[in-house]
Amino acid sequence: MKSDHWQSSLPPIRYLLVLWLFVLSAVAYLDRTNISIAGVQISREFAVDNTHLGWVFSAFLIGYATFQIPAGLLARRFGPRLILSFGIVWCSVFAVFTALVPPNGTRRAFHLGASALWPWRR
Repeated sequence: MKSDHWQSSLPPIRYLLVLWLFVLSAVAYLDRTNISIAGVQISREFAVDNTHLGWVFSAFLIGYATFQIPAGLLARRFGPRLILSFGIVWCSVFAVFTALVPPNGTRRAFHLGASALWPWRR
């Protein structure tokens, strides 16, 4: 009888899923927004003018846009749960690598995984 009361007090799973999808999309959005906030310091430290800083910002967009279609196709074929889980793990691993090694290819690899975070919205 106690287990019935415990289960009835929990919200339906769909509300928890919506909450976690919101948190996931907020973190992905913040990742893309952080570069614009850091742009002022980047331009000062590396003597980059606004034109070249625009190219840096565009590189983030190109990274996401390039892999959106393949990520969507993979989500359609293997299911959004698997691809979304894989994308989260991929992003987490390469976020750690970004802090440990020079970011030559790690940011590109990070965006490869991050592109899988958005096809579930379609």
